[in-house]
Amino acid sequence: MLGRQFIRKFVSQSRPLLAEVAPTGGTTLNFRFSTPYEVLFQDKSVYRVTWPGQAGDNGILANHVPTIAQLRPGLVEILETAESEPVKYFVSGGFGIITPESTASITASEAIPVDEINFSEIPQLLTNAESAFERAKEDEEKVEAQIAMDVYKAMMALEK
Repeated sequence: MLGRQFIRKFVSQSRPLLAEVAPTGGTTLNFRFSTPYEVLFQDKSVYRVTWPGQAGDNGILANHVPTIAQLRPGLVEILETAESEPVKYFVSGGFGIITPESTASITASEAIPVDEINFSEIPQLLTNAESAFERAKEDEEKVEAQIAMDVYKAMMALEK
């Protein structure tokens, strides 16, 4: 009972947050993008970011509602201006956060520029991961193989 009272009280006192006007005038999004190994973008003003959320792809513009999203393997697209060509990265997973101050941050376990992916190798890598999954005896081995299969299937989908 105590848990339900806490939740009810919390929900009834909460309010939806809307993003504040960005310090840059509200037309650009402050963007940060990093992996454990490198910072790809640090406080870069961009027009739009699209990321692969678990619940679906999200396009983020300035003044987006604050959000925390778990990312699935897929494509991150960054448009520096409305007219620019997108910068594309493949991420294997991670988290995206949007703050009320119009800052979008992506922390990914891995990020690879799409133009550096050798798509001809992916079918064999997927086959290897499927074989590893079938041979796995321990749960940890199965989980690692399943993650690899998910990543390679998402990469293959980019080629189409």
